[in-house]
Amino acid sequence: MVGGRGRSAGTALQPRCITRTTKVDVVPFEDVTADCAAAEGDGTLTAWKKAHRKAFAAACEEIGRNFDESMKCVCEYFDVVYRADGQ
Repeated sequence: MVGGRGRSAGTALQPRCITRTTKVDVVPFEDVTADCAAAEGDGTLTAWKKAHRKAFAAACEEIGRNFDESMKCVCEYFDVVYRADGQ
């Protein structure tokens, strides 16, 4: 939800950062944009799709489904509002 807050925890489950969601797009895998891939830190859209196609196909296989590029993806954009390391 836009405006919602989230947190990311480290290995000891200590909060590492708090985020505020700024935008959410729900699109088919085949329509994920280069902006979404870049925002996630995966570099190019090609690299993002290669990595995520593999991960999503494995997740689908675990539940007896076949991955399809028309499946919906949630692209969430956020700002970091607090970092535990103070940066």
